[in-house]
Amino acid sequence: MTQWTDVAVLPSWWLCGWVDTDSPGYRTVSIGGTPYTAAAGYHRWPDYIGAIDTAVGGGGWAATVNNRGAVRLSGSSAAVVWTDRAGWLMGMGTDPADSEGSITSVTSRTPPPGCIPLIGANWVSVDRTAESQITVDRWQRGHGYVWGSAELWRWRLRMVRDAVPSFQSGHLLSGKVTLTSTLPDPSWSDTAWSSSNPSGYLDGYVVGVEGGRWLGPTREVYEVDLLVATAVGS
Repeated sequence: MTQWTDVAVLPSWWLCGWVDTDSPGYRTVSIGGTPYTAAAGYHRWPDYIGAIDTAVGGGGWAATVNNRGAVRLSGSSAAVVWTDRAGWLMGMGTDPADSEGSITSVTSRTPPPGCIPLIGANWVSVDRTAESQITVDRWQRGHGYVWGSAELWRWRLRMVRDAVPSFQSGHLLSGKVTLTSTLPDPSWSDTAWSSSNPSGYLDGYVVGVEGGRWLGPTREVYEVDLLVATAVGS
């Protein structure tokens, strides 16, 4: 069976979430019986992986991201216990208190729900006056309101089949998100997207999701529209 990391087409875009590590939830992993906690903050995904990398570095381990978006934790042989939901967010397919046993590495088993690889993306501005009537989407989610100096955009995203459950799991369906064409590894540092920087990123807040559809008879590619609000001029 083909694995998601074996798909021939490399990701060309990434939809990344933000992670709040000020409170328990997605910030701690135990290695060799010692818990390691990411520094407090509100992190864009690459910075979040960087915070995890710094934390587990205290145990001689490291967190990296490959060109498919898979997160890999590695180091000297030790028992790894996922003490919260960080493992799930990184695509390890784990629940709190799940253990990996004594290992030297563990890699995302599914596209991380915190940042999914995309094989295509584009966006257009939405005329809020012309589109004031928006129906409830397939997940029965209503659409929020945009107040003040904000612009509304429709991000049209394409992803491979295996990324769909990660997208639908919820982390990227609300709150702040980033759309980027730059590999989201821990050393990632880029500037906002512009005509002079096509490899930059766009930040916004999810307002709603407009359905979704499979492309082609084999249903290998899924396309969905994400409604996102950004500050004027972003």
